[in-house]
Amino acid sequence: MIHKIVQEKENYQFIFGPVGRLLVDKDVQKILGIAVNAEDGDVWFLSSDMSEGITTGFAVVHNLKNRNASHIKYLYAESSKEKGRLLKAIIKHLKGEKKSSAHTNDRAKETIWADFGFSRSGSNGDSFVKWEIELEEKKQ
Repeated sequence: MIHKIVQEKENYQFIFGPVGRLLVDKDVQKILGIAVNAEDGDVWFLSSDMSEGITTGFAVVHNLKNRNASHIKYLYAESSKEKGRLLKAIIKHLKGEKKSSAHTNDRAKETIWADFGFSRSGSNGDSFVKWEIELEEKKQ
């Protein structure tokens, strides 16, 4: 099950309670390549295993100011299937919000982005690249 929660002071317990163990896990930070940070207004997607009652994945989306676009700041899940479910929920959310595009920075070898229609658009160092997707059809 995937839960969508907007980060606001009154929602902190609903985000950080379930996802806390993943945020402080050094292995998760190593996989992401960075420690997680977010700000009020960011949208969290939490994936949970209902049979175990634990959060097994998360994503954070930040809406860019002065642009009709979003930055997918983090995408982590304990399985590739779960990661795909999170990314599908994010894309559905962004289209529902009428966002024109989204981008993320992730490793070049992460094929899930291309699988969901993202294109590589540059390099952010040795192994990280920018992945982008257009969510609106271009007018001709």
